[in-house]
Amino acid sequence: MLGMRKEYEAAFKAKVALEAFKGEKTIAQIASGYSVHPNQVRQWRQHLLEMLPEVFSNRRLQQEGARDEMEAELYRQIGQLKVELEWLKKNLSRYHRVYPYLMSGVTVDRPDQAWCADITYIRLAHGFVYLVAIMDRHSRHVLSWGLSTTLDKSFCLDALQGALRISKPEIFNADQGAQFTSGEFTGRLEAEGIRVYMAGQGRVYDNIFVERLWRSVKYEEVYLHEYQMVADVRTHLAV
Repeated sequence: MLGMRKEYEAAFKAKVALEAFKGEKTIAQIASGYSVHPNQVRQWRQHLLEMLPEVFSNRRLQQEGARDEMEAELYRQIGQLKVELEWLKKNLSRYHRVYPYLMSGVTVDRPDQAWCADITYIRLAHGFVYLVAIMDRHSRHVLSWGLSTTLDKSFCLDALQGALRISKPEIFNADQGAQFTSGEFTGRLEAEGIRVYMAGQGRVYDNIFVERLWRSVKYEEVYLHEYQMVADVRTHLAV
């Protein structure tokens, strides 16, 4: 009947959400395999992540034999997305803190004086995977990188943590995407005493070195292969 919304069993939603959580297939591949819309996969994955801390922290209920009830509540809430991540990326610039321009008249002449970061996408046979890289602007060395089938901030935070285990910059430059303007990301930088700069309109050359990296990666690696799975991308880029 027209206008009827298809209902899915809680166990089915959980199964799809867990597969999306593993990150070994793109959202498009999972959606195609289970005959659901990609937005539903994203919603179910997001709410699985939101509910996991509650599952692990409420030990008293688990000890009293209420685990089944908690799981039922988890399944019920999967599928309810509060805010689309793509909408956040487009609109968050209205609300996040505005950082000053720190590179005016500055010559980057030593390692760890300034780092930069950016995200690009890589097309698979079915869908996309997203790649983040953190680079030292002086040496052009990639300090850390990561892959994700979604644009949430967690894979960017993991990449930042990996880079900070190697060294620490004076200035960190990125664009105003929701991943880099999140409180968790900027807070981690500020906790290390790192000055933050977010590129804005008219600053087309601020991230030019990462853009050159993307061009090299795609023309010298990505476009030469037909990746099927996320694991294929990870294996080739790690070489």
